[in-house]
Amino acid sequence: MNSINSDCPLIGTWKLVDWEVRDPDDPMIAPPQWTRKQGQIMYSADGYMAMQMSNVDRARFADDAYGATDAEKIQTYADFRAYCGTYRWHGDTVVHVVEQSDYPNIIGTEQVRLVTLDGDRLILDNVNRSIPLTWQRVRP
Repeated sequence: MNSINSDCPLIGTWKLVDWEVRDPDDPMIAPPQWTRKQGQIMYSADGYMAMQMSNVDRARFADDAYGATDAEKIQTYADFRAYCGTYRWHGDTVVHVVEQSDYPNIIGTEQVRLVTLDGDRLILDNVNRSIPLTWQRVRP
């Protein structure tokens, strides 16, 4: 099991506020083009994390999930991102060790994120500093 210092400032639940695409012409940057987005990232004291985000305007299936058309399933995949696993916090970086993901290519990888904390705001950016995601701490 992963061990995290109990004073780690990431511990808790954060809601997605927004993300910024700094270089829209870079072909390696392809965040979802959702007008309205929602998301949540959680860091536990025992070293686990989970992140999910989606298009607020996701279409509902015409039938139940098992009767969804191929087009509905494709759109559902395009409108949702999620992964979970463990994490290691190093002050100015956090490493997400991906155990499960909707995108199977990152399972088993370490996703390094640059960390900026500003009060109740958390900014996570990839190491290329190309897509910072801003999160707001959820208070009980």
